[in-house]
Amino acid sequence: MEQLDKNELIGLLKQRMGELITLFERTKEENINLFNENQKLIQQNNEKEEEIKKIQDKLETYKLSNAFIITSEGKDISEKKHDAKIKINRIVKEIDQCIALLNK
Repeated sequence: MEQLDKNELIGLLKQRMGELITLFERTKEENINLFNENQKLIQQNNEKEEEIKKIQDKLETYKLSNAFIITSEGKDISEKKHDAKIKINRIVKEIDQCIALLNK
């Protein structure tokens, strides 16, 4: 009778160990999947941050253009745009000259 109880206990332990191993393998796979998903989301987040930076740069450029347009009052829109382009080109040339001086 004791022999049967020991065999039953051993069988039960083997069964539970098998369940634990299966659960461990599933958890391990899930962990790998979550890690991969996390890496993918980090990459997407970085891409979105780059997009945001580009859009913010464009916004700043538009704000600057609008500031130049607003300062040239009393003219129609096409003249304001033309004046803004001229001012921007002048600023870019000045920046290029400063860079050239720094490189000397």
